[in-house]
Amino acid sequence: MKLVLISATLCLIVIIGAPLLLCYVLRDSQPVIACTAVDDSVESRRRCLMNPFRDRQPELQAEEILRELKNGNTDALIPYLKDLDEERKNRIMSNERQYPIEHWEFGERGQSIIESEVVYWVTRKDYPGAQPEKVAFLFKRAGNEWKLRYFTAVY
Repeated sequence: MKLVLISATLCLIVIIGAPLLLCYVLRDSQPVIACTAVDDSVESRRRCLMNPFRDRQPELQAEEILRELKNGNTDALIPYLKDLDEERKNRIMSNERQYPIEHWEFGERGQSIIESEVVYWVTRKDYPGAQPEKVAFLFKRAGNEWKLRYFTAVY
């Protein structure tokens, strides 16, 4: 009986410990463990199982911008639109004022050694159609930090 209990305990440790160890080892290169589509549309929303050991810095920065937009501070976007032409920049600012964000949910995250794209699905006030729309943030690594370089949204 004691041998069975020890064997069962060791198996449980291996079954739980091995995936956790793998997630920890891959924390910098694999922030997403797996994703599945929520619907079958062209721009399909996805639910992702995230690596619990990932660097959350890009997500926290993106969520701070989303909070600012939800609170009506569209000027928070200005530093991240500098590479766009004036027409596109004005259209984004106008749309963000006209259709403020009410709610967001995490979509997915892609990452390489020097870049990380974080996608959220946002619901907007007074926006035609009931479907959440895609908002993406592109970060580039600068030393040990992630710097937000680009913002894009579907309106």
